[in-house]
Amino acid sequence: RGDYSLIARRLETAAEDEMCKGMILWPECSHTDTLMLEYLGANSWNPGKENRDIETFLPKFAAARYAEKDQQAMMDIWQQFQPIIKMRYFTRRTLSGELHLRPFQYVYHGITGDTNSKHLVEQEKFVNDNSAEFAAMPELFRKIAKIDFGKADNFIRRDLIDIARSTAGRLHIGAYCRFTLDYNAWRKGDLPAEKALKDLQLIRRLYPLQLGILGTSEDYSLYASLLDLQHKHECNPDFEKTLKANVENAYCRTSACELIPLLIDEYYFIFAPYVQKLKTGEKSALVFKEIPDIMEKYTSLVDKFYATALADAAPNFAKAREELPATLEALAQLSEEFAANEAATPAEAAALFADFNL
Repeated sequence: RGDYSLIARRLETAAEDEMCKGMILWPECSHTDTLMLEYLGANSWNPGKENRDIETFLPKFAAARYAEKDQQAMMDIWQQFQPIIKMRYFTRRTLSGELHLRPFQYVYHGITGDTNSKHLVEQEKFVNDNSAEFAAMPELFRKIAKIDFGKADNFIRRDLIDIARSTAGRLHIGAYCRFTLDYNAWRKGDLPAEKALKDLQLIRRLYPLQLGILGTSEDYSLYASLLDLQHKHECNPDFEKTLKANVENAYCRTSACELIPLLIDEYYFIFAPYVQKLKTGEKSALVFKEIPDIMEKYTSLVDKFYATALADAAPNFAKAREELPATLEALAQLSEEFAANEAATPAEAAALFADFNL
């Protein structure tokens, strides 16, 4: 999913094969999106060019999904979102996962922040090949902010949240990748430490903005899901742990409001050794598996997540909805900073060191 031009070529080949009788769509709930479901549904009946080509399918999609008065605005957003969708398609190997949802896992296993050449090549390609997409993000965030969220229907609200959080996610991945590149360039003497420090600052600032998007919808809240389940049927008292495990486990980590505090804890835990080296100028390699008791210390962060009641971590939906335009504007400004690709100022570097208690 995600690379519609590639999918279109494969659909054309399948449609011309006389042994191909049709299509079976088997969607895993954790691996679906609205546009792909509609796109494959249409192509399962008629894989003609008008359905295969995403440019011609989108107007049909918008006409069927939105009121006439909303179609053009939503079409503009979806069209601008298409290249951003394609930035991270499902089979992109290392980057098929969401780096920002797995800070510890990706850093500990050497995908971010070390000198593994294979991963460095992938991350350099992600940052460089998508420069136009990163540059287009501020305008997209501001277009979404112009739509009256309170007066929009459920289709529009859900789609805007999904588009905004997906775009913010790709920006977050870009910040993680750029940190890897800049940190390694600093180790070789090619960049100042302030460049990598700026990347870390952007990574940290994105987490509350991610929460600001997710917190506008009960769909992204474990606590809201738990209340809904309890309303429909009696639940096992420990089922709250099951909900947490569904979003916390390494394989299926997903966007959920109540997971964000754990991600922030992981960020401070896993990046502290890097910040220490950037501050002192000590450029020896970091080998996380050699750090004493690192897994035990990490497990304590996860235990804290499970010990925190969902009721205590639930978002304030009304507040998040009220602040959504400001959240989107902050994301627009932050994506502009990412595109500018500048180093941290002395004040920003000092603030980051203080944030890590260094």
